[in-house]
Amino acid sequence: LTLNESQKETIKNYIFTMRKNISSLQDQVFDKRSEIYSELKAEKCDKEKLNQLLNDISNLQFQVQKNVVHHLLNIKESLTPEQRIKFFTDLEKNSGCSMEKNGNGSCNMIKENK
Repeated sequence: LTLNESQKETIKNYIFTMRKNISSLQDQVFDKRSEIYSELKAEKCDKEKLNQLLNDISNLQFQVQKNVVHHLLNIKESLTPEQRIKFFTDLEKNSGCSMEKNGNGSCNMIKENK
């Protein structure tokens, strides 16, 4: 991907901000998981508390994914049409997955063997 200096700086700033935001969310997920293990070790588990912790983790993971997609949209805006195609094609390939349409019109994530 051939970027000009302005694009490099813009994307660098987006990535820095995204990593900072995601790091905070991941720390919160770690804390929630620790709470789950503590609860599981207890003589009597509070199932409602476990369910709430699981909901909290799901919400945090959703926030991580949302954050990533929003930053990808920001990066997309700083790229030319040709750069966008290459960027997202490379991103998809490097994720270790490819999209494949199944018979009912939805997509399945297919793990590639590397």
